[in-house]
Amino acid sequence: MIKKEIKKTHIEMENSFNSFKKSIMKLQTGRASIEILDGIMVNYHNNLVPLKTLSHITVKNSHTLNISIFDQLSKNNIKKSIIESNLGFNPIDDGNNIIIPIPQLTKERRNHFIKIAKNNAEKSRISIRNHRKYKKIFIKNLVKNDKITKDEEYYLLDEIQKFTNQYIKKINDILKKKEEELMKF
Repeated sequence: MIKKEIKKTHIEMENSFNSFKKSIMKLQTGRASIEILDGIMVNYHNNLVPLKTLSHITVKNSHTLNISIFDQLSKNNIKKSIIESNLGFNPIDDGNNIIIPIPQLTKERRNHFIKIAKNNAEKSRISIRNHRKYKKIFIKNLVKNDKITKDEEYYLLDEIQKFTNQYIKKINDILKKKEEELMKF
């Protein structure tokens, strides 16, 4: 039971961390990256479908993305979804492909993205601390109901704190790296 609770906590914290990592990857740094388009959903036959399932996205050069569309009938919907994503992109129709030039970031835009990154990092840290808090309450109830011993309680709480520290450090490291990346001119 103890190992099960530790594993469960680890998975919950890992999910919070992965969610943060995904959100950070979407922030553009002025360089082309296919991750920037993750999360864009396209209306395809009255269903919302991820862009990456309707096309093959490649980095043409450091400031251009190339989208090779599988079904040419979906081209207009893809372009519309990219424009409506509020990422600041203006897709260009290039016959069978869509070209997305990545604009250079202004200082204001960079600062805005850093603010978003810090906000996402704080939300993720709070989420991880909440997992710790709820697990702590759960463990205290186990002790109260004589399901586990005091020694097991201390062990579990120590392990959970180690996970908390580990994931918060990972979040801080990724945030620092993203800030440095965004401030490069």
